Amino acid sequence: MLDFIRAGIEDYSTWLIVFRFIGLAIAAGSSIWATVSELTVKEHDGRKRLTRSGVIAIGLTISGLVVSIVFEDLQRRNAAREQAARVIAEAQRTNEVILATQPLTSAVVQLQFSSANDSLRKAVMQGKREIRKNANESQGGSTPIPLDAMDYDWVLLPIVSFLAHPGTVTVKAPPEGVTAKPESRKSKSTRRKKRNDKEEADEGDDRETERAFQQAEHAVAAIVLIPLDDAQNTVLSFGKLSSKVEFKKDYKISAGFAPFEPDARKGYSVPRATYKLAAPGSQAPSTYDITWKLDPGTLTASIDRQNPTVTPTGRTRKTLQIAIFYDMERLPFSNYDFSRISIDELWTEGKPFRNAIEFGKEIMDASLTLEVNGAQELPRRYRLKRMFSVDVDQDDMGPGMYKSGCTLLEFDSM
Repeated sequence: MLDFIRAGIEDYSTWLIVFRFIGLAIAAGSSIWATVSELTVKEHDGRKRLTRSGVIAIGLTISGLVVSIVFEDLQRRNAAREQAARVIAEAQRTNEVILATQPLTSAVVQLQFSSANDSLRKAVMQGKREIRKNANESQGGSTPIPLDAMDYDWVLLPIVSFLAHPGTVTVKAPPEGVTAKPESRKSKSTRRKKRNDKEEADEGDDRETERAFQQAEHAVAAIVLIPLDDAQNTVLSFGKLSSKVEFKKDYKISAGFAPFEPDARKGYSVPRATYKLAAPGSQAPSTYDITWKLDPGTLTASIDRQNPTVTPTGRTRKTLQIAIFYDMERLPFSNYDFSRISIDELWTEGKPFRNAIEFGKEIMDASLTLEVNGAQELPRRYRLKRMFSVDVDQDDMGPGMYKSGCTLLEFDSM
């Protein structure tokens, strides 16, 4: 209510209307009053004296003059304000046109949403504990697991998983009673000859533990794809590949997979997940944020292009789409080039293999902000409007060709 009143006070056009009608009312009232009232009387000496009605009439006239002056001042201020707004809007349009024609050299992508889902809050809290535990075990400045990989596994990927299927939280849960992969013991055993049944049993346990870890890592693996142009020629990607996925490794994967892929292209940053968690037992929603600051080197190393000769520009899309692949075994990509997808028209609206997902109860106030080429004063803001489950197994080669879950999120420009 206070914001509404404050907005009304600051709106000159509203006050212009108010004072216009006040002025008309005073003028009309003054005329009627002068017509029906005796404004002066003659004294015994012949001089005229104002009556009470005359004083009121003069007061109305002065009030009308004041209202007229105020009206003219407000009109002048409103005209100046509208002119300034037109200049700013024109300058912004000019800058947007210039930006749209410039090559895309850097970007900042920020995805934010709120959710009251308690399972997601607990998953992020668990991730926070695991990250702290890993940091406390550092020796000589090195942690048992790289910090970027821990952030991905325990915070970013569970949030991405929640976005892929709202209401469901997937967490990388290691086997009960096991805190690390048996790599060191396994490496020693492979370098020496088996001597007794105990060693063979130990290796059997190692294999079981390794399989359990692979299953846990497969559960949280996800690929996130963001086309940056209307032709879907340039695709930004990050995430984590499942160990069940096989690729022709004749093409280096995006720098967005660097925490897990040693052969990935080299960048200087990876997506970061931050959060502000509600108190336990509270009905208030928690807020989550995924931000990726792509400097020129990282951006180049994190995008794939169907046609490498077409340079991406700073022109932003009216509808921004994000595809999330999960539960993946066979993906519709021939190698690590995620711009070359075998699904016909994945990004095209209104296709029959899309099924709408209701997300309003689990994901609230979801927005995406995109800044390009360092133009912080010209961010493009989007709001999540639609979400679909996509059938990836619809290739001409027949059913069963691909096996993966896929969720498509569509953000409309605000």
